[in-house]
Amino acid sequence: MKNVIAIIFLLLLSPSAFSTDINGVSYEFSGAEAIVMGRAPDSLEENIIIPRTVEFDGASYVVTEIAAEAFFLADIVSVSMPTTIATIGASAFEFNFRLVSANLPQSVTLLAARAFYATGLTSVTIPDNLETIGAEAFAVSELESVTIGRRVNVIGDMGFYGNLGLKSLHFTGEYHASFANDRIFKANSGNLTNITACRSDSWADIALWNGVAYVPVTTISCNLSPSPIPAMPGYGLLSLVGLLLLVVYRRIIKSAEPNPL
Repeated sequence: MKNVIAIIFLLLLSPSAFSTDINGVSYEFSGAEAIVMGRAPDSLEENIIIPRTVEFDGASYVVTEIAAEAFFLADIVSVSMPTTIATIGASAFEFNFRLVSANLPQSVTLLAARAFYATGLTSVTIPDNLETIGAEAFAVSELESVTIGRRVNVIGDMGFYGNLGLKSLHFTGEYHASFANDRIFKANSGNLTNITACRSDSWADIALWNGVAYVPVTTISCNLSPSPIPAMPGYGLLSLVGLLLLVVYRRIIKSAEPNPL
């Protein structure tokens, strides 16, 4: 009985039990992390700014997640997300028809189903660290141009369905044959005619269904940033030794020169 009481007491003291509203945004806390739960009940703010960290009860929490349905039908216009956000939950921004500005930080690794379903976004760049785009994630929106990050290898069913104005699509990484699924970009009125990729898989005649016809995917030359060269242990010391040897060599050569008369 005492153990049960102790467990209940610990659960009550757990940070995950805490929630609060800060600057018009509601948060819940889990360990050292904060989860965005949505707009505060007493707020009508249309431009949401999510900070990297929030302070609560004398402690600092890193904001890492936007919960499922956090801003569902919230009628917001813009959202600014920090580079600490890793997860955007299902339907997090669904049915925000006036949402015209939303950045996706490179830190995002999970973009769940219908995350930005039925918004006013006209362009979007999928971050490089994201591998899977959830089903209907950007469906029925106002997208005109889309850039897909280089690590994306799965686009969920009807991921970009119903973007009638979509004209341009670029894959900064490899274009996979699975992207040709006719449901991913279905019902886009055939406007999507400019499709490029930095690389493509084994298909020589690869094409993508734009809602009316299959459009060839053009492989283009991309200036991909090279991976940084890892620092070698002692590299700085070796450079210093080399410099000293060069100085000594020059002095030897100079001393061997005949003195002018």
